[in-house]
Amino acid sequence: MNVKDELLKKILDSFTVKGNSIVRGLPQGFGFERNRAVLISELMSDDNIKKRLNDMKYYCNSDDGIFGGDEVDKVLKKMKVKGEYEYKKFLNQLGDNLDKIKRDKIISNYDLYFPINMKSEKDLEPIKFKDVVINIVNYEAIKRLFKVRKHSNLSRDVNFMRNKNSYMYIHVPIKARNIIYARDIATQYIRLVLGLIVYSQNYMRETITMMSFPKQLSELKLSYIFLDVNKELKKCGYFRDYSAFRKIYELNKIDITNLNNFIKCFNEAKKEIREIMFKATDSYYEGMVEARTSNSYLNLWTALEILCLKNKKVTEIEVIKRLKAILIGLSKLEDYKIDRLYTLRNNLIHNAEDNITQYDKNLLKVYVEIMFKFFIFNLSKFDRNSISSIFGYLQKNSGRLKSEKKLIDYIIKLREKNAKNNH
Repeated sequence: MNVKDELLKKILDSFTVKGNSIVRGLPQGFGFERNRAVLISELMSDDNIKKRLNDMKYYCNSDDGIFGGDEVDKVLKKMKVKGEYEYKKFLNQLGDNLDKIKRDKIISNYDLYFPINMKSEKDLEPIKFKDVVINIVNYEAIKRLFKVRKHSNLSRDVNFMRNKNSYMYIHVPIKARNIIYARDIATQYIRLVLGLIVYSQNYMRETITMMSFPKQLSELKLSYIFLDVNKELKKCGYFRDYSAFRKIYELNKIDITNLNNFIKCFNEAKKEIREIMFKATDSYYEGMVEARTSNSYLNLWTALEILCLKNKKVTEIEVIKRLKAILIGLSKLEDYKIDRLYTLRNNLIHNAEDNITQYDKNLLKVYVEIMFKFFIFNLSKFDRNSISSIFGYLQKNSGRLKSEKKLIDYIIKLREKNAKNNH
């Protein structure tokens, strides 16, 4: 019996089934809880099961999640009754149960509204993604939905209600399994849109505050989430910063053009590349709206890592090489600046030495924006393996590339010649 089978047997031996309930007495009950915790932890190391478990909150009506053990307990009870003790059978039965939940899910329509502290003199065209269409409208277009009665959940938000006509509203009509999934997916797309707008408005710009007081580079933030329930907006969530007193950003023609160009590249990219663009934009956006300098710096650095395809095989040193590779004609001073940014990052993470200033943050921001633009408009059309190859080629000089091209051309001709001879 292997270790996992033994773990499962210990769990099954520590309880009995009465009706539809698990009954565990002392001292076996303590062993049940401890061993089941180990079992669930083990499940989370299985990529196949892990994805299904993480998706559970989207299939169910709440996000209490499988981690409480409900679905695990169902399988344990069944195996106890049948007298089965194999971990492999446990995995298969759990997988079947989760697949059934997914098959039986009910899709509903949700209309979500996100107030955003920006304005535009022109009406905006819908933003069309492959899966979602986003509409950005002014207050006049939705004011009929603000029906504030004495006991409405909006009536207590005095500051927001006082300023509600200053905002624009991002409307996301979405089909989803439940409201939690609808909020998560809608928020993901809106953070992508806001990240792209923040990028457009701040590209290559530096913001310095006096007296070294830390300040976020952008205050274009999410606040509340509203759900349209029978033609009336109901508050159904809010974010960390839901202050109604923020700068109102003007969305100009250049921002709209940039946004449309970005989204065109996003829609044309393969799914795995769209995921990279989602994550990189989200980290960049978080870095821009975070006031604490070191936290902002780390978020921006994470965006750089994502764009450079960092993983277990791609080290931090390789990330630096890939950044330098796209900066053609890199001077010794620029080379030193990048190395210094890397040292600051390492000192913060490994030695807890926070010597990062807002000047460092701004410099990193510029490099991230350069990489972001390069990735979106030059690399996003390729798959991940091809992008890795391109990064490798960019690190070679022109003479080396021409030499390798001659060799590759020769090999191609040789293969074609051999193919003809074989026929």
